[in-house]
Amino acid sequence: MNRSLKKVFLLFGIEGVLFQFVNSVGAYGNTIYATNLGATDTQIGLIQTVPNLVALILLIPIGILADRMRFEKTVPALLLFLMGGAYTGLGFVPGLGNDRMIFYFLFLGAGVGLMAGYNAQWQVLFGAVTETESRNKVYTFRNRCMFFIGTIIPLICGAMLSSQAHSEGKLTALRVFYFISGAFLIIQAFIILALPCERKSDDEMLAVGRFNLKSFLEAFVFVFKDRKFRGFFFLIMFFYLTWHVDWSMWYIEEIGYMGLNEFHLAVFSGLICVFQLIFMGFFSKFDSRFGPYRTMLFASFALALCPFTVVVCSFVPMQIRPYLFIGMGLFGSVPQCAIGLCVVEMLLEVLPGKNRALVTSIYTMFITLSNCLMPLFGVKIYEALGGNIFAVRAFNITWFTLRMLVFTTLIIVGNKRKNL
Repeated sequence: MNRSLKKVFLLFGIEGVLFQFVNSVGAYGNTIYATNLGATDTQIGLIQTVPNLVALILLIPIGILADRMRFEKTVPALLLFLMGGAYTGLGFVPGLGNDRMIFYFLFLGAGVGLMAGYNAQWQVLFGAVTETESRNKVYTFRNRCMFFIGTIIPLICGAMLSSQAHSEGKLTALRVFYFISGAFLIIQAFIILALPCERKSDDEMLAVGRFNLKSFLEAFVFVFKDRKFRGFFFLIMFFYLTWHVDWSMWYIEEIGYMGLNEFHLAVFSGLICVFQLIFMGFFSKFDSRFGPYRTMLFASFALALCPFTVVVCSFVPMQIRPYLFIGMGLFGSVPQCAIGLCVVEMLLEVLPGKNRALVTSIYTMFITLSNCLMPLFGVKIYEALGGNIFAVRAFNITWFTLRMLVFTTLIIVGNKRKNL
């Protein structure tokens, strides 16, 4: 391993640790923070919707700007600085009086919404900084660093929240983590700027040119006209639509029907990260040998097990329900660590040479639209079905069936690619 590659490993490892800290705080704390601020079920559903609406507005301008920068790392670093300010703002929300839910969604929208833009441009940056033959190893190393932090942060959060009897105490504990997240995002920006990234040549900059409507239309048409990209795009959209639908419902089911408290949530999250860390090497090696499409089968089948778990656990006594849910839920959650690795590789295989950042932004815009609408759609279906345990069962049986259809589609696509 040469010195430059070692530096890439190290910087992406540190970047992954900081990134995962912020993600862990958000994934564990955002809904609990909102609940203790006084959020309703509909507002819980909006926790996914609002940030993704912001992302939908910003993704295309971010992609246009990124394509016109000399360095692929400039825009990701800028976004991290802005996110640092937004997460710091979240920490001040409980002190903002009767309008605090408005400010909560304002700062959440800015922080999490910009994160979608960062994730889109990070993929482009990752492709620019790493060579094809080293991407799997660098990505796996970064993920292993991330899973360690993803294990301990929810446990620390859970222990701190469980020790607080009242909402104000829980809010104070979470505020500390939001302030730390804001600082870590700014440090992460400097880490990104330190990556060894080559300048775009004058010819590359000339090829991109000044932005006009024609450039956007070219990129948009490419998404639907290019055969390889179109095939990837529709498959991944089917996958994400059936995944995103229960993102808000999962929390409602955990708290309202599975009997989990803050400590249970922290233990569950920690166990997921421990087992994902253990199995990440297996998925990485499997991906190297059999490719991302076949590796995605593990994640797809695991996602189908999640609604199956909810239905099964809904029939057992409440005394044992949280523990059975956590045990069964691990089988559905652990293989999901393969999703990021596989989707990045699948995307990089089909990206064009021209307008790469803009095409990535358009693709991410559709994924974000799914993440914006589907969680709230899932909550509304649950409410329309009666908003009770029978509605939970009907909802999850439906999505178990659809996710098994996604799994079957991946098998067919994987076999076709093998025969090419």
